[in-house]
Amino acid sequence: MNEFLQLLVVDLAVLCAMNCAPVRAVSSELRLPPKPIVQLGYSLVPLNERGWGVLRRTPTLLVLGKRGRGADDTLVVRAESRESTGAMLAAPVDEANPATPGRFKVLKSERTADERATCERYYVLTEDGAPKRQTGGSGPMMLETMELRCVHPDDDSVAISLVYSERYEPGARDAAFDVKAAALLKGMQFASPGRLAKRDQHAR
Repeated sequence: MNEFLQLLVVDLAVLCAMNCAPVRAVSSELRLPPKPIVQLGYSLVPLNERGWGVLRRTPTLLVLGKRGRGADDTLVVRAESRESTGAMLAAPVDEANPATPGRFKVLKSERTADERATCERYYVLTEDGAPKRQTGGSGPMMLETMELRCVHPDDDSVAISLVYSERYEPGARDAAFDVKAAALLKGMQFASPGRLAKRDQHAR
């Protein structure tokens, strides 16, 4: 795996775990029109779609989920702020990982500039060769992600990651993926990082 892929902040293990988890109706389903959600270091405006719910929230971590069009399809938004250590999250899972040998195959990856000087965007299209399906079916699924990775402009010791991801059957890509991902990432605003509490580190 080349240096660029090793440095990608998208952690496929984390994203797959989030996307594979059943997205059931929850009492915290978001109301429409969506309002900004303010966290330590950032805020974001959820997509203006029905069905999004809060799967997990701490002062620095926010995970939203929604069922996709297919029975095994899932949509996930994962945002996090934390102390910068050179990489927001672990390197992607690949054949070198003994826990998931050969499971993930990166089909496409791109890194592009963002209009914000301290941010970059990362796009990754991955084939999951052994996905966990709610229906009990078999066969690979696609995991497509767009991430915004930033260093907080007011505190360069704080890093922010915002990921939009969709898991779907091969050949069933959402034609609106790019538009949705761009809208979500563009809507991220920097907020006061405050003090990233140690107790939040234990909550992950």
